Amino acid sequence: MSDSEENALENAEVVELRTLHPHNQISSRQLRRRVQSQIKAVKSVLFPDTHLSITRNQKKHKSHEMAVECNTNTLNINNSSNSIHAVGSNQIIDSSIIQPSHSINFLNSINVSQFQEVQPISNFEFDLISFKNKLAEWAVNNGISHTSLRTLLSILKTHSCFNDFPIDSRTLLNTPRNVNIKEINHGLYWHYGLKRGILSFINKNKIFCNSTIIELMIGIDGLPISKSSGSQLWPILGSIIGCNEVFVIGIYHSYSKKPESCEQFLSDFIEEAIDIVDNGLLYNNKKYPFKIKIICADAPAKSFILGVKGHTGYSSCTKCWDEGKNIERRICFSHVSGRKRTDEEFVLKSDNDYHNYSCPLERIPNIGLVTNVPLDYLHLVCLGVMKKLLNLWCSDRLSVRLQFRKVKLISDKLEKLVKPYTPIEFQRKPRGLMFFRQWKATEFRQLLLYSGPVIFKSILSPDIYNNFLVLHFAITLLISKKFCFQENYLEYAENLLKHFVASFRLIYGKHHVSHNVHGLLHLVDDVRHFGPLDTFSSFRFENFMQKLKVLIKKDDKPLQQIAKRLQEIDIYGIKSQHNKNIQVKISLKNKHASGPIINGCTIQYSVLKLEGMTFDINSKANNCCELRNGKIVIIDNFCYNEKFQDNIVIGKEFLNIKPLYTLPSSSSNLGIYEVSKLSQQLSWPVKFIIGKYFLFPISYDHLMFAAMPLLHIDQEERPYL
Repeated sequence: MSDSEENALENAEVVELRTLHPHNQISSRQLRRRVQSQIKAVKSVLFPDTHLSITRNQKKHKSHEMAVECNTNTLNINNSSNSIHAVGSNQIIDSSIIQPSHSINFLNSINVSQFQEVQPISNFEFDLISFKNKLAEWAVNNGISHTSLRTLLSILKTHSCFNDFPIDSRTLLNTPRNVNIKEINHGLYWHYGLKRGILSFINKNKIFCNSTIIELMIGIDGLPISKSSGSQLWPILGSIIGCNEVFVIGIYHSYSKKPESCEQFLSDFIEEAIDIVDNGLLYNNKKYPFKIKIICADAPAKSFILGVKGHTGYSSCTKCWDEGKNIERRICFSHVSGRKRTDEEFVLKSDNDYHNYSCPLERIPNIGLVTNVPLDYLHLVCLGVMKKLLNLWCSDRLSVRLQFRKVKLISDKLEKLVKPYTPIEFQRKPRGLMFFRQWKATEFRQLLLYSGPVIFKSILSPDIYNNFLVLHFAITLLISKKFCFQENYLEYAENLLKHFVASFRLIYGKHHVSHNVHGLLHLVDDVRHFGPLDTFSSFRFENFMQKLKVLIKKDDKPLQQIAKRLQEIDIYGIKSQHNKNIQVKISLKNKHASGPIINGCTIQYSVLKLEGMTFDINSKANNCCELRNGKIVIIDNFCYNEKFQDNIVIGKEFLNIKPLYTLPSSSSNLGIYEVSKLSQQLSWPVKFIIGKYFLFPISYDHLMFAAMPLLHIDQEERPYL
């Protein structure tokens, strides 16, 4: 007898000696495994050298024929006589007389009268498996804690239909037992993987199959996760240019401070980046060239990863050689740009006063650590310059400080005139100026781009108001896809920013020309290189980091919690199917019968979703649109018209339209107007809608309105249909 036969017989004897539960006391999965192991043991003895080629249909037929279970629990293999006994039966089959050609039907020669047939997997069992997966997807996508999910599973198991469900949530979600975490200085680091993150992202989105190159944007910043301690995260995040979604590359956690060594913190990321840049990325048997195009970080994080001076030091401008001066115990910079830095000078460390230590990112091929590290619009403009202006107006010297009644007047207008009309596309509604120190970046952006020109008019002094309008006009040009690709508009925006910095110095004093104010002089260069400001801003990374905080349920081992939750999301997370190459789709929702309608209208809707914009006829904040003919319309209804065989919008257009302001240029050039007086009801095809307007009253009598086109929403330029 061969060794394989002896091993098989030993295994069969173990099966015989082990006490087995009756089939009605075990799960269907255990029953199938038991039958399969018994069949395998018998076949290995009878036909050790025979390899059967069975098609899929034969396998299904075979599994149905051979799935049997002995009432007396097991088959007994007699080693000494080379015979097989059906326990509880008197019939003996001699293995020596069984030929390999009879292998498929050998069980037919066994007396199966004492066996009970096992049914194939039922539709109910398949539905149960599908229900488990749906339950896991629900738990992951809705952020259900493991404690709550465990409680739900224990309730479900009390019903006979769900007795096969696991009692532990970790089993249901396939939570990994361990994660690969290493110590770095005074903290821990978990590396998810650059390549793994990109491939996981592409598998979920399915939008880069036809791309010729994969260009990546990297975001690095600190994230405090506790108010009562120094616990903080330093994630390395990635986002493929052309899509706003973000994925994790690695995360560092410490209870005290940021990583001490930039080299250790970035080493795993840099090694992977070098390999992918040199060799490309293989996906679906196609190799894609790969490039890290943008590294996005605020000033302190940029100083850390580049190994250069911090924003409060001399020679700390990342774009020019301006050394700065110490004025009134602060480092201030010039109102004009110095000599531009270059990527070659950075590598050669031509400016010894600028560098603190060698930057490990230099090892990554095809990346310029001056040109590919742009100024971040979120921190530079919104949290930097705009917040500084409000701080000067509220607490600086008397010549620029606002009286308390004016501060209160601005707050009242924000809360009573602007807040009720704020569209759904804004994450936060306006708050009073008294709380500006607690404002988020989106609130400063809303004030700068939209409500500021109306709210501050007649409250700020003419010089201060005009200075603010210059900044507003320049940033609006740089954030708009309509203007930022035209060189004449870029040159104009650059001149406006130079004028803003120079007049800012005269109005507020040269000691207030900080690192951020000086950085405005270099903002247009980055727009020339990368496109609109939102393309290389860190808004997407800041939003994603808040999602990371939600994954932490307790203070103990936050990094391990995040690592395990992210791997659960990989398995059961929602797979988005965004594809910018698909045709524009119009989504009409919420049927009603309230009118108004015109002849031929049948079905009426109250909500329209179109290219990232949401219109609602029942909301005064979301019922204003722009048509391709330039008309600004208040929407009253959406209908399907059988006469025109098309969806139409019914509404009233504004008859009186004029520029909201004329300095530094007419606001009509930006699509910003002061509007009044509505027409009678008219109708247009829904496909004529090309934009959404932020419409709010200028005064409390609600006779005149300011109309501002939404610029910050993520939408592509629509072709005229």
